[in-house]
Amino acid sequence: MNAFHVIGALAAIWAVAVAVVGIRKEDFPGGAEKIVGAISVLLVIGTISAAVITSANEEEEHGEFRPDAGMGAEEATTESD
Repeated sequence: MNAFHVIGALAAIWAVAVAVVGIRKEDFPGGAEKIVGAISVLLVIGTISAAVITSANEEEEHGEFRPDAGMGAEEATTESD
Protein backbone atom coordinates (compact mmCIF):
# COMPACT_ATOMS: atom_id res chain seq x y z
CA MET A 1 0.00 0.00 0.00
CA ASN A 2 1.36 3.42 -0.93
CA ALA A 3 0.37 7.07 -0.61
CA PHE A 4 -1.82 6.90 -3.71
CA HIS A 5 -3.96 4.16 -2.19
CA VAL A 6 -4.33 5.99 1.11
CA ILE A 7 -5.11 9.44 -0.30
CA GLY A 8 -7.30 7.96 -3.02
CA ALA A 9 -9.31 6.04 -0.44
CA LEU A 10 -9.68 9.19 1.67
CA ALA A 11 -10.89 11.09 -1.39
CA ALA A 12 -13.45 8.38 -2.17
CA ILE A 13 -14.69 8.29 1.42
CA TRP A 14 -14.90 12.10 1.44
CA ALA A 15 -16.91 12.09 -1.82
CA VAL A 16 -19.40 9.55 -0.47
CA ALA A 17 -19.71 11.42 2.84
CA VAL A 18 -20.33 14.74 1.08
CA ALA A 19 -22.92 13.11 -1.18
CA VAL A 20 -24.74 11.44 1.71
CA VAL A 21 -24.81 14.59 3.82
CA GLY A 22 -25.80 16.67 0.78
CA ILE A 23 -28.72 14.38 0.05
CA ARG A 24 -29.94 14.32 3.66
CA LYS A 25 -29.48 18.01 4.54
CA GLU A 26 -31.25 20.55 2.39
CA ASP A 27 -28.99 23.44 3.44
CA PHE A 28 -25.67 21.58 3.14
CA PRO A 29 -22.95 22.88 3.32
CA GLY A 30 -24.50 26.01 4.77
CA GLY A 31 -21.75 28.56 5.33
CA ALA A 32 -18.95 26.05 4.84
CA GLU A 33 -18.83 25.97 1.03
CA LYS A 34 -15.23 27.18 0.94
CA ILE A 35 -14.08 24.62 3.52
CA VAL A 36 -15.83 21.70 1.79
CA GLY A 37 -14.51 22.86 -1.58
CA ALA A 38 -10.97 23.34 -0.26
CA ILE A 39 -10.88 19.87 1.31
CA SER A 40 -12.18 18.35 -1.93
CA VAL A 41 -9.61 20.18 -4.06
CA LEU A 42 -6.76 19.24 -1.72
CA LEU A 43 -7.75 15.59 -1.76
CA VAL A 44 -7.96 15.54 -5.57
CA ILE A 45 -4.61 17.32 -5.98
CA GLY A 46 -3.06 15.01 -3.39
CA THR A 47 -4.40 11.92 -5.14
CA ILE A 48 -3.15 13.05 -8.55
CA SER A 49 0.25 14.02 -7.12
CA ALA A 50 0.59 10.70 -5.31
CA ALA A 51 -0.31 8.83 -8.51
CA VAL A 52 2.35 10.67 -10.52
CA ILE A 53 5.01 10.24 -7.84
CA THR A 54 4.17 6.55 -7.34
CA SER A 55 4.30 5.99 -11.09
CA ALA A 56 7.69 7.69 -11.36
CA ASN A 57 9.08 5.68 -8.45
CA GLU A 58 7.85 2.39 -9.89
CA GLU A 59 9.34 3.28 -13.27
CA GLU A 60 12.72 3.92 -11.61
CA GLU A 61 12.55 0.61 -9.73
CA HIS A 62 11.57 -1.47 -12.74
CA GLY A 63 13.56 0.24 -15.48
CA GLU A 64 12.19 2.09 -18.46
CA PHE A 65 8.50 2.40 -19.25
CA ARG A 66 6.97 -0.58 -21.04
CA PRO A 67 3.39 -0.17 -22.25
CA ASP A 68 2.95 -3.97 -22.37
CA ALA A 69 4.08 -4.49 -18.76
CA GLY A 70 0.61 -5.51 -17.56
CA MET A 71 0.02 -8.07 -20.32
CA GLY A 72 0.66 -11.78 -20.23
CA ALA A 73 3.36 -13.32 -22.42
CA GLU A 74 0.88 -14.31 -25.16
CA GLU A 75 -0.71 -10.87 -25.30
CA ALA A 76 2.64 -9.10 -25.35
CA THR A 77 3.86 -11.10 -28.35
CA THR A 78 0.57 -10.58 -30.20
CA GLU A 79 0.63 -6.84 -29.58
CA SER A 80 4.27 -6.39 -30.62
CA ASP A 81 3.88 -8.35 -33.89
